[in-house]
Amino acid sequence: MALISRLRLGRRGGEKKKKTTTKKKKEKKKEKEEEERKKKKKKKEKERRRRRRRRRRMRRRKGEEE
Repeated sequence: MALISRLRLGRRGGEKKKKTTTKKKKEKKKEKEEEERKKKKKKKEKERRRRRRRRRRMRRRKGEEE
């Protein structure tokens, strides 16, 4: 009897059962979003470098032609 009443105590008086899984899910989601941001940043940087190289090449060619 004592065990049952102890289990029920937590939800009496409008108290809700504590959820532990949501915290872990949120942390996982945050980590995933952070990874996505890092990937995006890396991709943008790579693209910028590519554009710079292309511009330099074009300028050199123009200089040689003139």
